[in-house]
Amino acid sequence: MMLINKSFYLSQKSLRYMTIFGFLFILVATPIMMYFYEISNYPVNFFESQLSFDGNIIKAHYDLMNKNEINLYKLANIFDYFFMISMCVVRFSVSIRIKRRFGNESMFKKIGNIFIILGVLSTIFDGLENIFILLMANDPIAFPNWYALIHSWFAFLKYTLMFGVMVWIPIGLIFSSRYFKN
Repeated sequence: MMLINKSFYLSQKSLRYMTIFGFLFILVATPIMMYFYEISNYPVNFFESQLSFDGNIIKAHYDLMNKNEINLYKLANIFDYFFMISMCVVRFSVSIRIKRRFGNESMFKKIGNIFIILGVLSTIFDGLENIFILLMANDPIAFPNWYALIHSWFAFLKYTLMFGVMVWIPIGLIFSSRYFKN
C-alpha cells in the first residue's frame, strides 16, 4: 500500500483543480456526446445496447439505421472518450481527497486506495468497451458475434466498478471525521 500512497500524491490544490476542471469538462463533453447519440437514432438506450451480450441483437439495432446514422453513432462513441476521461478525473481526484481525510492506519484509508484503483479500472473497461462498439459499427452487418459478448462484459465490469466507486464517495464523506475541516 505504500506504493499506492506515494503514487497518488498530488497537492490538495492540484486535486481541487482536477475536480473542478473534470466537472467543467463533463458539462462540455456530455451534451456533445448525447447530441450525436440522439441524432444517430440508435434504437435503444445505453444499458440495453451495452448489456445485450448478443451480436445478433446489436446487428438488428444497426439494421434499423442508415450509414449516416451509424457514422453519427461512431462520433458519439468517440466523444464518449472525452466524457469517460473527465469522469475518471473527477472520481480519481474526489476519491483521493476523501481517502486523505482518514488517519494513516484507518481501514477507510485502505479501502479508499482500492476504490481509487477501481475508478481508474472502470474507465479502462469503458474505453475497451468503446473499442468494440467502434469495431462493430465499422462492420455493422458482418462483425463477429463475439465482439458483442466482449463489449458487454467490458460494459458490465465498467458499470459494476463505477457503481462501487459512486457508492464509496458518499460513504467516505459520511464517515470521514475530518470532512468539514478541509
